[in-house]
Amino acid sequence: MSNGGPHDSGEVSNRNVVPCSGDGIRGNHASVASAQKEREAVLTDMVCPPSGSIAGALLATNLEKIKESGVTVHGPREAVSAFDVPDDLLADTCVFLIGSPAGHDPFNERLDQNPASDNVRFKEAIFYSLCHATPPESAVAMTYSNGACGKLEYWTLPDTYPPRTLVVAPAWFAHYRPRRGLADTLDALADVPDTMLAMYLPAPFVASLRWKEGKVDGSATISGWLSGRGRLVSFACYIGELEADIFCDGGRGQAELREMNGISRPAARGAKRSCDYDEDPRPGAVVCSSCEPGSPDETKA
Repeated sequence: MSNGGPHDSGEVSNRNVVPCSGDGIRGNHASVASAQKEREAVLTDMVCPPSGSIAGALLATNLEKIKESGVTVHGPREAVSAFDVPDDLLADTCVFLIGSPAGHDPFNERLDQNPASDNVRFKEAIFYSLCHATPPESAVAMTYSNGACGKLEYWTLPDTYPPRTLVVAPAWFAHYRPRRGLADTLDALADVPDTMLAMYLPAPFVASLRWKEGKVDGSATISGWLSGRGRLVSFACYIGELEADIFCDGGRGQAELREMNGISRPAARGAKRSCDYDEDPRPGAVVCSSCEPGSPDETKA
């Protein structure tokens, strides 16, 4: 870990900020009103897999599952680079998420985003760029495969205020795995789950990390940051598997947390329950049990 970095400009942010995230972030339990507020996700990518491809079909499936869990979904929005975040995505965003980024498109053609020489250097540069560009009250999170990447170098931004903290830890996800990012294969980057999560967090977010089996529970943690008041912007969304894990499986973790805090959230009449979901035989597909065919809540297109 190094101080300074490739974008070091000497600028100091001196805003008085209130962290934007959910349960526990402001030092108190979330109110019932905030817990009921609709969540929002903006999915982006440089190039999405085409709809007729294996990856494109699963992207469409996972987008529907996220919508059915009650989240307002925008996108996927193409030609969006995490090296140059559009202004409209910077404001009012709680979590900036990037899933195992690599500098190629779904056809394995190199993208003209950054002169990084390989996928490891690419991840280092894009993570630092997001840390540098995003508001200090927001969280930045990036997944990657430990086996595929090995050691990564990180730069900090010590002159920003309020400061954010760098946390890198093994992560647990119910379904998500870092994949090769190609249109016609869903191959994972490692034979066994070895997902890592690099995070750049305002101090209160660190206190809201949730753990499972000795790892950061990525879905429940990020879902908690968003609870009640947050927008998530994701880059390199690929098949939407990571986002579906957060909004479906992570929602289950937040229900448990609300129960611990004595906060009830009765389901609206006819609303789908969020989101105990079952395994789908296809890699990368997320299936909410409440949305299975034959469910009383199923909505026909």
